[in-house]
Amino acid sequence: MKKTRINKITDIISYLERLKEQEPSIDYAIDQNLSFFKNIQSVKDFWRWMRKEYPTIDEKRIKELSDIGNKKHDINLHKNLIKLERGNIPGLIKPFVNSLYRYIAKQKSPLVVAELGAGSMELTRQLIGKLLKKDYSYPLTFVSFDQSEPARNVAQINLSCYNGNISFHEIDQLTSAELKKITDKQSKHIDVVLCKNDIFKMDEDFENKQFDLCYHSFFKHHLPEGKKEQLDNIISKTSKEIYEYDGYQSRYGTLVQALFTWNHPVLMNGAVLSNSRYYKKQMLAQRARKENIKLFKSSYGLIYRGTYLRIFNKQ
Repeated sequence: MKKTRINKITDIISYLERLKEQEPSIDYAIDQNLSFFKNIQSVKDFWRWMRKEYPTIDEKRIKELSDIGNKKHDINLHKNLIKLERGNIPGLIKPFVNSLYRYIAKQKSPLVVAELGAGSMELTRQLIGKLLKKDYSYPLTFVSFDQSEPARNVAQINLSCYNGNISFHEIDQLTSAELKKITDKQSKHIDVVLCKNDIFKMDEDFENKQFDLCYHSFFKHHLPEGKKEQLDNIISKTSKEIYEYDGYQSRYGTLVQALFTWNHPVLMNGAVLSNSRYYKKQMLAQRARKENIKLFKSSYGLIYRGTYLRIFNKQ
């Protein structure tokens, strides 16, 4: 029997209350998540929470359920996120897929590509589909970095539609030498490597500029501010080109995303709380004067996307 929306919320609240006893160091994040889930049981309560409590969230201390949840929550998030990312409305990752495709199509040479925090790999699935549709024939190796076992399992299932076109490799700790072996012996022109390497040690595990392209999507806002700069420095050593895609803050955008995800509490939690952790639009606009940053708006009228693309380390 399917659980109702309220049943799902009740289960999450029970989980968070147990976690609060076990993890006192993240009391603030747990309390904020408890408040969120207790106030999304009705539209009236959610609207009150958005007006009174949401503006007080400390962006440096907040975590989403995906950061503190369990295996069941992880699977639920990725499966529902796949559905959202496949939709033309609001077209959440469409600008990024198109940007990555244009870059890869221009190279016309074998490429080794890294995706950080890859999750379900829906972004890469859409990119591979576009490349195959356009008869792209140069050898490609996609290396997926994600330490979540449920996410990697979902990714394999998600990419199974291309089993006849790609080769899979699952290696817990990928080394530079192992990656070279894979790229030297490609049996098909697209290889996908799933690994669990610590991305903050990529400069130790791989050679200088070993990746032609490194990208991540809706990932960076999960990191503390100091870690964001550290990540930039590390992947600048290992990658020739870096594409960073994430959201920017918008109260209106948060409400629209809440509407789209209302029936999926775990996904709704990510959509709403992540907005409090995004960069501010004004700050990105200022940085865009000196950096290669593009802000994306939706082309669907009232449906709001609110994302940005940052490209750096150009050769």
